Amino acid sequence: MPKKKKRFVSIRKKLLISLALTALSMTIYTTAVSYNLANARVMDISKRLSEQSTISIGESIREQINDLQSATTALIQNDSLHELAEKDDLSTVSVRLYENSFIPTAKDLLNPIKSNSAFDFIGIYLKNGYRFESDYMADIPFSDFSSCMEYCSKNHILQDDDIYTSATWKICGKSREGEDMVLYFRFVYEKLTMRKTGVVVCGLLRSNLKALLNSSAFDLYLISGDGAILASSKPLSAGTYPSSNEIVTAIGKTSDSCSSLSYTDERGQHVVSFYKIWEMDAYLIAPFEYYRDIQAREMAEYVRSAASMVCIELVVIFLISLWLSR
Repeated sequence: MPKKKKRFVSIRKKLLISLALTALSMTIYTTAVSYNLANARVMDISKRLSEQSTISIGESIREQINDLQSATTALIQNDSLHELAEKDDLSTVSVRLYENSFIPTAKDLLNPIKSNSAFDFIGIYLKNGYRFESDYMADIPFSDFSSCMEYCSKNHILQDDDIYTSATWKICGKSREGEDMVLYFRFVYEKLTMRKTGVVVCGLLRSNLKALLNSSAFDLYLISGDGAILASSKPLSAGTYPSSNEIVTAIGKTSDSCSSLSYTDERGQHVVSFYKIWEMDAYLIAPFEYYRDIQAREMAEYVRSAASMVCIELVVIFLISLWLSR
């Protein structure tokens, strides 16, 4: 039988292969490690950008909400309103004389020219039976002081009629066109006993509350402390709970007033940035998907750069091996 010829690999090829494998293995290892480090770094930067944007928008919303709430103070502190509220029998007094003082103040709350921000509805309900509602008729679940207090008790707006109750926002009304309305409750107190003698209810259409969220390039929504959606920059029904309960539960586990967190629902795991709107006992929520897209683009660019580096490295190794094997 004829002997098989041995195949010899040239020094040049051996050197080229050994250098290529060594360099390629080191490149793959360093690329994998640096990719994970870069991914974590980009994730951290993306979260910080999301939080900064959320804080900026949240502070703007807080300022506008605070303007709305502050505008009601003049009405709540009106002496004529307090004097009328303390009258037991309205038939013995000239109601119009008192109204001449506080009704113009109430109507100013509906005028965007006289107030930086304006409400869409004003209702005044006193314990002695007096009631006033603005011309803009709203479908609300009460019509006088007693039914309003009953509603507040059932919906945890107040715990006890004999103690001070903070002003509260609640979705519980509709406009005559059927649009959801968010109501702001402020109580009138007797000056000496701090007994509740009335309530001022200010309504804000959900579309006007939503307008506060439209200054951003990404989706935002505002949820109350009990998980109800007050407003959203994307089409959602007010009062529904798409993952908002899970978000509120997750926020409850942290003491931060603004941060990023993850939560899990039936659709999987999500990351959001949040900002506490103290004036409304609400949270501004910014889903992380917008910055996750930025992160994906940055990492794709990183992978392309790494692949280009590997190709250049292989070419350099080939040229070096040719030079060394001369």
